[in-house]
Amino acid sequence: MTESEKLPAWWPRVTALCEVFAVFLGGRVLSILAARVTGLASSKALISELPEGGSPDFLGMAGITALELILRYGIMFGLAFAVGWWHRRRRLARYGVTLAGTPASRQVGTGIILFAVIGLLPALLMLAQNHVSLGEGADHWTIFSYNWNFGFWVFMFVSSFGLVPVVEELFTRGYFQTRLTEDLGPGTAILITAVVFAFGHTQYYKLELLSLGMLFSIVFGSIVGGYIFYRTRSLVPVIVAHAIGNIPWKGVFDYLMPALALVIIIIYRRVIMETGRELLATIRRSTLLPWLIAGVVIMAGVVVTLMLAQNLLAGWAVVLVIVATVCLVRDRRSGVQYRHEPEDQRV
Repeated sequence: MTESEKLPAWWPRVTALCEVFAVFLGGRVLSILAARVTGLASSKALISELPEGGSPDFLGMAGITALELILRYGIMFGLAFAVGWWHRRRRLARYGVTLAGTPASRQVGTGIILFAVIGLLPALLMLAQNHVSLGEGADHWTIFSYNWNFGFWVFMFVSSFGLVPVVEELFTRGYFQTRLTEDLGPGTAILITAVVFAFGHTQYYKLELLSLGMLFSIVFGSIVGGYIFYRTRSLVPVIVAHAIGNIPWKGVFDYLMPALALVIIIIYRRVIMETGRELLATIRRSTLLPWLIAGVVIMAGVVVTLMLAQNLLAGWAVVLVIVATVCLVRDRRSGVQYRHEPEDQRV
């Protein structure tokens, strides 16, 4: 019996969409419940309650934030891995936890070039902000007004450029994009993942030039980073780029970082332009517009629920889990593994 006789063409696509959002919402609900049971404070609450004077307990904040991130993403990725193993026997390498046969130095180098491409705009925005007010920016930026002592850097390592890039990329690019690519193709998966990633940065939901510019750079960076992950099959480049972009800087580095990014872009302009053309071709060739719209609509509903009616979040999760379970059971019985594989190329 052929694959088309076993399942209609739309079934695996519905399955992929329902699964990723069920895991995302289900994991989020479970992590919220776990935090309430354990009495774990949120990192946003810690930052909003910082004293106006004196020195905050950055080391204590770092410990709480680390526990929060490990709890949230541990539950979410744990669910994703369990479902993936049952569904199609996916191993960690499938989620990008691998060098994919490429030397580590080359993967890191790709990440540095990626940072230059996607980090130039936010670096220029922050430089301009020093001379002309473009808006208030994210609320948590108030933390930069405190003394940048040892505790500050420990907290920033946990909450910004150390732990966060690893757990966010593992779930977002490693699981979310990988799963959608299997049944929706790379173009649709990259675009939906970029929208989901941008929706998650609610700190930039402001009608001001600085926040809108940062939000645009997140969408652009996620699309480019998503393609690099698809091509390299490794999370190393996107984690490196994400980590460098999240390192706080001030003073002379406000000028040095955009200058360094620009120099890297000029040196590697040919490979960057070629990769850009391939990215556009991949999106044009493999994007399924109806499914892209469906993914964006679902995520928009999730965001509205999170912002306005969190008590409905569990209901959303239950519905998606039920639908995803029904779809996954039938999809698993079809015996089909992967409908779309990454191109056997390197950047």
